Amino acid sequence: MLKRLSATQPARAIRLLADLETTVRALPARAEPIAAFAARLFGDAHALDSGSPRATLAVRAAALLSGAVFKDDAEGRRAAWASVGVLCDELSTPALVYNLPAHQDTPIARLLRTALADAEPIHLSLRHLVLWPLGTDPALAGLEIFVCENPTIVALAVRRLGRRCAPLVCVNGQFATPAKILLRQLSAAGARLRYHGDFDAGGLRIAWRVIRDHNASPWRMNAADYLAAPKGKPIAADALLSSPWDPGLAEAMRHEQRAVHEEAVAGDLVEDLSRFSPHALP
Repeated sequence: MLKRLSATQPARAIRLLADLETTVRALPARAEPIAAFAARLFGDAHALDSGSPRATLAVRAAALLSGAVFKDDAEGRRAAWASVGVLCDELSTPALVYNLPAHQDTPIARLLRTALADAEPIHLSLRHLVLWPLGTDPALAGLEIFVCENPTIVALAVRRLGRRCAPLVCVNGQFATPAKILLRQLSAAGARLRYHGDFDAGGLRIAWRVIRDHNASPWRMNAADYLAAPKGKPIAADALLSSPWDPGLAEAMRHEQRAVHEEAVAGDLVEDLSRFSPHALP
């Protein structure tokens, strides 16, 4: 990659490596916007704009430093930078949570305690999660936390269960950086994650990323669950269906050729959330 980015010019490669060293020595940052970070290091707010040779190397180094799984797309680059405290779009696409406890004395923990006391869902921004990470909060150790794909499930849990609902996180159908960072912190804190999403090609992709990258367990996401659910719209014949946690699921979906959206099984999910609500909730 260095050879390609430097157009096989040794002098240019040396400059790129020097810039990479400058970047790595400044990491991790503390919730610093990427433009400010770039301006501080290189005197140019656009010095780490996506697509430049310097940024191409730097974002991969960021992922390696933090141990993050790197994917070379806009969301993957955003997540890699966030994993070392450099923020891109720090207030966009926040993570939706409900009844999530916290014991630490930080702004994010106080927000979570207030929301829990009032049984209200709350959005956590990337800024919240990078400035005041939850990865060491003792309230999360050993806690069973459910993760869903669609915000409708959260809305139904709020209306039907209130404080009787188990801790719930929603990735909002896109699994953006704040949700990834949150799940990573919850896992680091010792929480046990259980994931449910749509039975379609996109839903399977998100499910596998949550299960694989965050050590989550499937939540009603196996072949038997799919076959028992009311079927929805057709699945495209050329859709790529893969379910490594249960190969029989993708096989059943290819046979049935029908999707099942999460909302269609909301009753079962809400019932689970009521049964697994921790007794320790205040």
